[in-house]
Amino acid sequence: MIAIALGKVAVPTPGTPVQIGPLVVSAAGSALPPTGEVARIEVWAVPGNAGVVTVKGPGGNGVAGLPAPVNGHSEHWCCHAPKGGNRISPSQFSIDAASASDGAYVTAWLD
Repeated sequence: MIAIALGKVAVPTPGTPVQIGPLVVSAAGSALPPTGEVARIEVWAVPGNAGVVTVKGPGGNGVAGLPAPVNGHSEHWCCHAPKGGNRISPSQFSIDAASASDGAYVTAWLD
């Protein structure tokens, strides 16, 4: 698998989700298949966040709420293609935060 590390995806304005899809396209360049799909997406709460970071899925529905890390332990969320291969569209996911400038570390994986 090939990792596409996006680093910290910060949310400048709470309630205005940051789309993951364009960030993956920018970071992956020509490594991304023509479909734009990936095999796995991992999202980790950033230590130092003031509040909850929400991963939103298709339709903008919240799929995971990642609380501010406590004692250095970050909560995470992962979505992977159950039958393998690049079958997940990053454009369906976004990150939102309860506090300005909070965010998450995001990594997409290619098969």
